[in-house]
Amino acid sequence: ETWQEGLKAEASEKQIEQETAYRWCARALACYSLYGKTGQAKWLLEAERFADEAKEHAAMASDRGVTLHLVESTIDRVRPKF
Repeated sequence: ETWQEGLKAEASEKQIEQETAYRWCARALACYSLYGKTGQAKWLLEAERFADEAKEHAAMASDRGVTLHLVESTIDRVRPKF
């Protein structure tokens, strides 16, 4: 493996983690919305689980926290305040 191939693989892993974080974040947002509409606790629990997954993948993106900040700020805007 050349160093160029290594860089491509690293960039690819970063992109995969970012895209995976965004997908989990979107799922969390959808569940928070369903919780807001129905009041059913199952949607809140799913939203929290999905939010955790989003943050986990965002943290592994190795982009100095940019993806993590974006995911957290997006989730915080819609997460119910108790």
